[in-house]
Amino acid sequence: MPRALRSDFSRQVYHALNRGNARNNIFTAGGDEAFERVVQRGLVPYPVDLIASL
Repeated sequence: MPRALRSDFSRQVYHALNRGNARNNIFTAGGDEAFERVVQRGLVPYPVDLIASL
């Protein structure tokens, strides 16, 4: 049985995270900057407000 569709309304808060298998790190030295560049490129066509915490 397929899963129910997720809601898709504007001004919603979504939780997303990056984590490697078995909670391993997914970035090596300098990897944070590469990830930030990818996020910045994605914000051009899809402008959203980002809330981040460590």
